Amino acid sequence: MTITEDFDFEAVVKNALNQALKECGHVNILIAGRTGVGKSTLINAIFQGNFATTGQGRPVTQNTREIKKEGIPLSIFDTRGLEMADFTETLDAVRSFVNERARQSDPNQHIHVAWISLAYHS
Repeated sequence: MTITEDFDFEAVVKNALNQALKECGHVNILIAGRTGVGKSTLINAIFQGNFATTGQGRPVTQNTREIKKEGIPLSIFDTRGLEMADFTETLDAVRSFVNERARQSDPNQHIHVAWISLAYHS
């Protein structure tokens, strides 16, 4: 898949979520990206509440943690920021987490979507 200016990211995510709901009944989304790109803010917007602590550019999340809201068949996994100084260590931890979840026999435990937040600086 080639990403172009007319790429409809929202439609792709919605389709992936709908497909996962049909197949699994519960959707697990892993959110990763650099510190300060708004991962926790995004989680709070999705769940419409204060579920993830925000740090306005400061690292807050130290380990991957599951965030969910009662009555919504969705879990979001907030990850530690991907920083150059600890990039390999953090990426290995995320990879290990995803692999561990993939080995579960219950597909409701698998990671179904990975959302990578990128910051663009001009």
